[in-house]
Amino acid sequence: MSEVPQVVNVYQANVEQLAAEMVRASQCGVQELRAEEVDMRQTAVQQAHADHLKAHQSAIFSLQAGNASLEQCSLAYAQSGTLALTSTRALVLRGGRVRVNDARVGILLADHVEGNVQVLFSHREAVIIGLLAGLFSGLFYLLGRALFCSRS
Repeated sequence: MSEVPQVVNVYQANVEQLAAEMVRASQCGVQELRAEEVDMRQTAVQQAHADHLKAHQSAIFSLQAGNASLEQCSLAYAQSGTLALTSTRALVLRGGRVRVNDARVGILLADHVEGNVQVLFSHREAVIIGLLAGLFSGLFYLLGRALFCSRS
């Protein structure tokens, strides 16, 4: 069993995997980040797993956190017990309690929402889009099989 460092400070680096109790990252690219506490600035992360995450001017593809605070960030997917967003853009958010200040979100699934948020798709619209996407992909699959598969 390997031990993780207590504190890791990273500046202007590309890292494949980063794991520690506390991570501070600035102007970095990280593929996978696992920590109890994260403070990042101008950093791009593919997958982040943290108990507490604070990000400023960063991009995150997938975030799973107990408590996350994001300011001027972009993210594709976030799942968190508590999310605080300021001037942030997100595709899909899922959280228990979400506080927003000037945020744009594609799909928002939350128990409690506070603040000014622009949601691009409601639950109903998201379901309709998903059904239509599934229907058309199925039709194109069947059409492709009919046109390009040789009949023996």
